[in-house]
Amino acid sequence: MDKDTWTHLINVADVYEAEVVESILQEANIPFLRKYVGTDGYLKIVTGGTFNNVELYVPEIFYDDAVNLISISYEEDNSSDETYQQDKSHWSEIILIAIAFSLLYGLFMVLANQ
Repeated sequence: MDKDTWTHLINVADVYEAEVVESILQEANIPFLRKYVGTDGYLKIVTGGTFNNVELYVPEIFYDDAVNLISISYEEDNSSDETYQQDKSHWSEIILIAIAFSLLYGLFMVLANQ
């Protein structure tokens, strides 16, 4: 394998997500290249951002390590998202129960005054 042979690693949604992945690669001392899809290279120059995907490449000899690092990072992100969704669902249930009790209490008070 040749260090000068670059291999496509990942497409990300925007520059900000690219910077997150790049920081993971930098921490592991893995070199990378960022390429913009289509005319987004020009948009990056003019507006400072892009609207389409950003492609990241790494040298072929670092590819396996980079994939492992990125997959671990995305698994951690997804597990925290699942926890957040479970917490959100739990709080939604509590709020619905509180609303139901409030309505029942209000109905009881109206009936008690008649």
